[in-house]
Amino acid sequence: MKKAVIIGAGVGGIATAAFLAQNGYAVEVYEKNANPGGRCGQLIQEGHRFDLGATILLMPSLYRKVLSELGIDLEKDLETTSLEPVYKLFFSDGSDFAFTRNPEKMKAQLEAIEPGSFPKFQEYVKEGYEFFNLSIND
Repeated sequence: MKKAVIIGAGVGGIATAAFLAQNGYAVEVYEKNANPGGRCGQLIQEGHRFDLGATILLMPSLYRKVLSELGIDLEKDLETTSLEPVYKLFFSDGSDFAFTRNPEKMKAQLEAIEPGSFPKFQEYVKEGYEFFNLSIND
């Protein structure tokens, strides 16, 4: 039997281990932390849970593809919830910022912080999406 060693039990390491195992490899996964998950992990301290990273499902098409190849249907097998706002930032001065899908709310918040910033935000998002598309297309 072929053997493989995976260093890191984050999303990428776990997915790689699953693919290799499905293809006949004996897989060992090594993780430096006490629990798997990497940036999708959590820290529990004094009874409070803190998510360490990915709390939003970014790039769902990639997750659909990977999960599908592992025999998991994202829509049928996993429960997801759409949040509004997507997340909220809190600043030391007591102010906050709600990241939302609503363009008018985003515009109002960004323009209140820095006039003229909403078009720059839209440009930034568009450029990021173009880079994403370049990276996944052959």
